[in-house]
Amino acid sequence: MTPSQLRDTARSSIRAGDRGNAARLCETLVAIEKNDPFANSFLAFEAMQRGDFSVAVDHGQAACAGNPGDPTLWQNLGLAHFAAGEVQQAIAAYDQGLQCDSAHGLLWLYKGQALQRADRDWSARCFVRAFEADPRLAQAYRMNNVPEAIRDLSRIANEVVRDVQFEQQKAVMENALSMPFARMPDRLQSFLRIFHGLEPNDFGGTSQRPDFQYFPQLTARPFWSSECFPWVQQVERALPMLREEAQTAITRTLTPYVGDHYQADPTWSALAGRQQWSSFHLYKSGRRIGEHCELCPRTDALLQSLPLATIPHHAPEAFFSVLQPRTRIPPHYGISNIKLTVHMPLIVPDGCGIRVDEEQRDWHTGQCMVFDDSFLHEAWNDSDDVRIVLIFEVWNPDLSDEEQAAVAAVTQARHQWLEAARGD
Repeated sequence: MTPSQLRDTARSSIRAGDRGNAARLCETLVAIEKNDPFANSFLAFEAMQRGDFSVAVDHGQAACAGNPGDPTLWQNLGLAHFAAGEVQQAIAAYDQGLQCDSAHGLLWLYKGQALQRADRDWSARCFVRAFEADPRLAQAYRMNNVPEAIRDLSRIANEVVRDVQFEQQKAVMENALSMPFARMPDRLQSFLRIFHGLEPNDFGGTSQRPDFQYFPQLTARPFWSSECFPWVQQVERALPMLREEAQTAITRTLTPYVGDHYQADPTWSALAGRQQWSSFHLYKSGRRIGEHCELCPRTDALLQSLPLATIPHHAPEAFFSVLQPRTRIPPHYGISNIKLTVHMPLIVPDGCGIRVDEEQRDWHTGQCMVFDDSFLHEAWNDSDDVRIVLIFEVWNPDLSDEEQAAVAAVTQARHQWLEAARGD
């Protein structure tokens, strides 16, 4: 038989369950074409199944030589090396595969496994890359329809990422507050443990459900009285200026508040990438947007005079929120209870409102509204005119200065660690 006939017949034998005949055919094939990827891959798999790892390595190397651009062949060679106890060779094989496809989730997952004993930080970074390349791998430990080995490795990977980040962020907190973690206030210790799933969390029995960070033992109320914040009157007196600069700003390019990448999200699909809810950001993820602030200099100066929640790469957010007529923002939870959201209504027609938890309120032009968006909340504009609100964030006033510093340090450290992981 020709090599092509041998491959076809071997495939037929595999489909028929006659793996012995398939192996004999593949042995014949590699005698003719020693680096045939198909035959060597099959023989490597069979050798792995019977525990003959050195033979699996030999066939894996031949398969890669036959098709060096196939990342899955390098993955399988790495697995054979790893099973044979040849960890450095396994890592080298995975790296070869990642040169072919840097977004190959399983290669990152297996590389993280190989690095686990030698360098847990690098191992965790590889696991993060695996989860970002293929988010299903982060959840695989919960799934019954994936191989047991992948389920087990997914569970281990999640634990390694958790433990590495917890220890790193604990050290950051200790440095920020100049005290051992064990001597910090109980609720600050609980904050970090809850953040990493090391302590159970019932959200204090409230209906809060922040989807990123929860700080325990803070006052939990949907709406806060503006009298709690001495700067509110300063903001309200600035209504004419804020409205003037907002009207100038929205004549420029507005950005859909919900990005295109939410198209598949059932909560946000109706607004994803659309101008029905749009924004003009002055601050985004803690970064001042210079060209926007130059267009609205007095608004920028006002914001800089306020006690905004400040966390590098994370907060504050400050923007003009533009809600078009007949548009509803669906119920959703904010990311944390460490910050409160402030709405300063600038242009609000009749028929607009907001609900936070079970409490519904109307905006009133020129009157600040302060609420905790870690409660379920939604908003709407049922009028025929546009609604414009200045939105910004302040710290939850229950947080002490040291707690604010610790939260900022932890959140920044997490961001920097993840950025470094993505770049490795």
